[in-house]
Amino acid sequence: MTRRHLLWTWLAALTLGLFAGSAQVRADALQEILERGTVRIGVPIDVPPFGFTDQSQQPVGLDVDLARQVAEALGVELELQQITGINRIPFLLTDKVDIVIAVMGATPERAKQIMFTSPYASLYIGVFGPEDLQVSSAAEIGDYKVGVPRGTTQDISLSEMAPDADIVRFEDDATTAAAFLSGQVDLLGTANIVAQDMVKKQEGLD
Repeated sequence: MTRRHLLWTWLAALTLGLFAGSAQVRADALQEILERGTVRIGVPIDVPPFGFTDQSQQPVGLDVDLARQVAEALGVELELQQITGINRIPFLLTDKVDIVIAVMGATPERAKQIMFTSPYASLYIGVFGPEDLQVSSAAEIGDYKVGVPRGTTQDISLSEMAPDADIVRFEDDATTAAAFLSGQVDLLGTANIVAQDMVKKQEGLD
């Protein structure tokens, strides 16, 4: 199926996606970072334009830039760790990272485990796909296969809004995007900015 003339379907209950740094709630965390001289920041490297690798296989992107700014502001070295949507909170809770900078909806359930900063940008989460599928609401998804990264805001919200939808869950954003581009799934649950970046970079998408 050709992936031309792509359409964004906005789902109101999915507009919860916010970019927020989040850190495990520990009163002594900042002092530990300063004494150690390094801050361990987890950033997904599979979600362009927020985190990806350049031609030299070095991590770049908006979230990577923000991580560097945080380290500079603290006066410590940056230890950048690659994370995925499914392990970002576990990495905080098991003290593998000090901070996560990623696309993460600040839900009440997550707020019971971690502390969120104020968001530094906002985005829309929606379902993205070929215009000829004529999907304009969650109720119209029907039997189309929708690819989402497991455990993400789009996974959770879409499961609630369209409980009968054929949701195909992948382990990370890169695998989900590849499944959509190769035709393994009909629709892609992702953020508007991520989809726009995909359109710019992939031949045949407009």
